[in-house]
Amino acid sequence: GEGAGGEGRHALAALSRCAEVLRAGPAAAVRAKTLFRQAQAHAALCNWREAWQAVRLARELRPASDEVHALQLTVQARAQGGR
Repeated sequence: GEGAGGEGRHALAALSRCAEVLRAGPAAAVRAKTLFRQAQAHAALCNWREAWQAVRLARELRPASDEVHALQLTVQARAQGGR
């Protein structure tokens, strides 16, 4: 649908911004937030493997974060279930 196309473009733009931030070698807190956003964008594009890699790294940096944990569970279920 139309909405999915706009969402896809938004997710791709977010991934581009995340890559720029991560290239700068930010502090752990910024890196964790950026990886979380990257995982969300990959999930929006159904890139489950990439989403899993990003959210796993975010969880290592922010193990106490409920939002990171929730996203990790969602991505894990989708990644294991296939596309």
